[in-house]
Amino acid sequence: MSSVHKLSHIFQHLIRRRFVFLLVALLLVLIVVFHNPIAQFLGITRVEAAAYQMQTGYYVGSGASNEISGLGFTPEVVILKADTVGGTGAIMKTTGMPKNNVAYLGVATADNTTAQIQLTPNGFIVTGTLSDTINNSYTWVAFSGSDCSTDGRLCVGSYTGDGIATKAIATGFDPDLVVVKQSTAVLANWRSSAMPNNYAQFFSATLEDTSGVYFTTLDATGFTVGATNNASGGTYYFVAFKEVAGVIDVGTYTGNTSDNRSIPDVGFRPDWLFTKNASVAVGAVYSLNESYGDNSSYFTDTANLVNAVQALEADGFQVGTSNTANGNTNTHYYAAFGGAIDPTAQGTFTAVSGTYVGDGNARVISNLGFEPDLVIVKASSTQQAVFSTSIMGGDSTAYLGSATANFAGGITTLSPNGFTIGNHATVNTNGVEYVWTAYGNAWNPETNTGSQDFVIGAYYGNGLDNRNITRLPFRPDLLTVKRSGATQGVWRSSEHVGDVSSYFHALADGANQVQILTDDGFQLGTLANVNAAANLYWYFGFATGTSFAVGTYSGTGVAHNIGTSFEPDHVWVKQTGAIQGVLRTASTTGSTSFPFLNTALVQNALTGFYANGFSVGTGAEANTLGANNYRYAIWADTTSLGTATYETQTGYYVGDGGVKNISGLGFTPDMVIIKANTTAGTGAVWKTVAMPQNNTAYLGSATADSAAGLIVLTSDGFRVVGTGVNDINNRFTWVAFSGSECSSSGIFCVGRYTGDGVATKAVTTGFQPDLVWVKQSTAVVPTWRSSSMPLNYAQYFSATAQNTTGTFFTTLGATGFTVGATHNVNAGVYYYATFKESVGAVDVGTYTGNPSDNRSIPGVGFRPDWLFTKNANVAVGAVYSLNESYGDSASYFADTANLVNAVQALEADGFQVGTSNTANGNTNTHYYAAFGGATAPVANGTYQMNSGSYVGTGNALVFSDLGFEPDLIIVKGDTTQAGVFSTRIMGGNSTAYLDSPNINFAGGITSLQSESFSIGTDATVNTS
Repeated sequence: MSSVHKLSHIFQHLIRRRFVFLLVALLLVLIVVFHNPIAQFLGITRVEAAAYQMQTGYYVGSGASNEISGLGFTPEVVILKADTVGGTGAIMKTTGMPKNNVAYLGVATADNTTAQIQLTPNGFIVTGTLSDTINNSYTWVAFSGSDCSTDGRLCVGSYTGDGIATKAIATGFDPDLVVVKQSTAVLANWRSSAMPNNYAQFFSATLEDTSGVYFTTLDATGFTVGATNNASGGTYYFVAFKEVAGVIDVGTYTGNTSDNRSIPDVGFRPDWLFTKNASVAVGAVYSLNESYGDNSSYFTDTANLVNAVQALEADGFQVGTSNTANGNTNTHYYAAFGGAIDPTAQGTFTAVSGTYVGDGNARVISNLGFEPDLVIVKASSTQQAVFSTSIMGGDSTAYLGSATANFAGGITTLSPNGFTIGNHATVNTNGVEYVWTAYGNAWNPETNTGSQDFVIGAYYGNGLDNRNITRLPFRPDLLTVKRSGATQGVWRSSEHVGDVSSYFHALADGANQVQILTDDGFQLGTLANVNAAANLYWYFGFATGTSFAVGTYSGTGVAHNIGTSFEPDHVWVKQTGAIQGVLRTASTTGSTSFPFLNTALVQNALTGFYANGFSVGTGAEANTLGANNYRYAIWADTTSLGTATYETQTGYYVGDGGVKNISGLGFTPDMVIIKANTTAGTGAVWKTVAMPQNNTAYLGSATADSAAGLIVLTSDGFRVVGTGVNDINNRFTWVAFSGSECSSSGIFCVGRYTGDGVATKAVTTGFQPDLVWVKQSTAVVPTWRSSSMPLNYAQYFSATAQNTTGTFFTTLGATGFTVGATHNVNAGVYYYATFKESVGAVDVGTYTGNPSDNRSIPGVGFRPDWLFTKNANVAVGAVYSLNESYGDSASYFADTANLVNAVQALEADGFQVGTSNTANGNTNTHYYAAFGGATAPVANGTYQMNSGSYVGTGNALVFSDLGFEPDLIIVKGDTTQAGVFSTRIMGGNSTAYLDSPNINFAGGITSLQSESFSIGTDATVNTS
């Protein structure tokens, strides 16, 4: 081949290769840009332009942790504030902040770093005194769609001050409103395009600043800050908005003190609006949809006020005489935001009813088949009818007919599959029969979802007439309202005409309470029963459908039937006059009715149910001669009580220092036990449905209950928050059980009893247990007993030798167990868990230790998923192993790090022990309990990925709108810096090196959010 021919051949080859390279490059562009099937196959997601969205709402604090969901988008900014004095005023969370940080808007306070607000893919989680104080009502606003480009209208970010006089901050667009807050104890401040250059306003009661030390100008692609907002090394968070017709507007007006004054020309009805008097040292105030009219909130830690922002109107807002919003001759600046979508609902409610006989000990009513949102209980004796809803925080029960404040010890917990009754005489007098009804699938303000015929809620009273409670997803046909304080409950149905409501009490119908039922809510008058200023009110409502109806009938004085459209299972009837209301359920026999009041059972009023209605006798409560003088409400049960199925699962997680949801168990847990692999607090903790809502008990130490909601049980798992269960970057293992059935068919039962101070006490479980443990709610160590032990024996989980005196346990009987005096202190509250041996699921046993290593203990009958063992003769702690111990790494129940050579392996027919005397002490007696039945995890689908590039600025950066929730981020600069990564389960501000033998560092990949991640200022990831 000639040299020329060779050169020609090489040239053609290069052209072909270049063509291939170009084709591949073009294909990759098409993949990223057009989302074609190849892109989907490769798991590549295009970064979409952000769409501005916002929503408002409210919730009631639980005192533990609360998940707010159903926003319809992934929030990037959340601002919330209690209606009362609830901490330190309004707080703000953005994607530009470290994961566990929130900032204060109303006070000069440094960031809170305890994850008071944690953003989720469809909402946010709150915990702690700033955001979740028990039975405080909170309002919130959330924004999404941060896009720091020329197309944006919202930009969320942060920057680091450099200490010079001014600093330009890029947002990509010309902002009309900017809010800035330093992470340290400096006041938040804001500026709008309605203000002159150099002006700044505060959310606190502080006069405006005109010196330019906060802001100088709003620029074409950002804003410029002055020296106070640019301290050297200071971290600053900002949120910037651009005016957009119909959704965002800023402006100014001059106050004149005129009442009911409209401020027009906003261009839309605001969903959230704040205004600030620039001339006087008063705080900024805001109003939103859930302010329900004249009930403005401060940003400072101050209770709501009236006569500030009185209403949100079609083209603006209305102000009253308060100088916060209408100071005479004062300049006021406002910012208004729209675009919130009204809530929707679908489906129908669920309902079931039943009975129980009180015994003075707390009891769990389980296997409802749904999560109850409303439970009503009434005794067959002279006790009041009571109720509780799922948004009532903690141990709080309300009366229906009595002018008495809420009380504790009634309906103590509404859990994912049932509810718990306390020992209060109203709900649990020994020997008295009680009827109950439970309703689920309510539309509620926490999930912002639910049925289109059942709603629960709460509001904060303002004492003003004609107040509309709005944004319910349907028109209620029955609405019941009860204050937490000492007033009677009232109700109104669509059968009421005019300004009239009914009582449950023996009072005639009255006015000025629930005045109207509207298309999306109801209207209130001024009576304290429904609208006393600064009081919290609970309500529930139903709409007519296939399982609920309301009606009116005329009393005849002669027994007759009342026809309805379906066969009811429960009914309320109330005369229009001063006669007490009554109820009846399908379980009621004879001609008996239950009064809502603490009066004797009523005979011959509501006498029965039939296929299309109910029958009334001649009793005055249901049938006195008159015209349209009785109103009723009827419900049909939609399901029946289910049966329990024993299930268990094990797992692990890594603490993030905030709030963590553990889900995907495949069942609703009745009990969860958690322990850190290291020393993380006070050892193993456990939670059961029998405990008060926010209580968690300790297994490894003599410690009183925590009432901080460390573990909250959910429908498919549990949520953890706080020291001991979610310490940052500690690894925790857990075991969960479901299927508590305290009957002869059960193999697992959790419960609670109250001690009576005698030498022994029999506790009923319904079956003969082979294993039981008991823990008092106070600072007393728990103990356990199995059928492998002699009578009177008890073991500890802690490092204590066995007790053989019978002061803890005496016997395991045919239908329960008997405790001794230590587990029966008068008025002491005790929690217990019991198990019955079952093939493949539960086994207890004993063995004698010897000095052999790698020793198998056979005869369990299955491979355990969780197993614990205790040396009975030596003061060493019990230890456990589970699937996620991954072999020889046993855990103590006490606050001690994991150890080796104890339980070394879980084997096909038992387990293997080493030489540690915790599990194999020479000649020592050891008792064990083994549990099986955990299912292996399953997976589906494929991964998603995205990629991109950025130029370091030295300021923190946020990369949003990934299109999915990132689990792994890898970053590498085009410098000599190492490649780094972070995963979702890494807690806090922690980044790992890929190619450097160094420990994790802070300031790298600082947080992985719902659809975004943040880059810090460390040179490894952000060299300018």
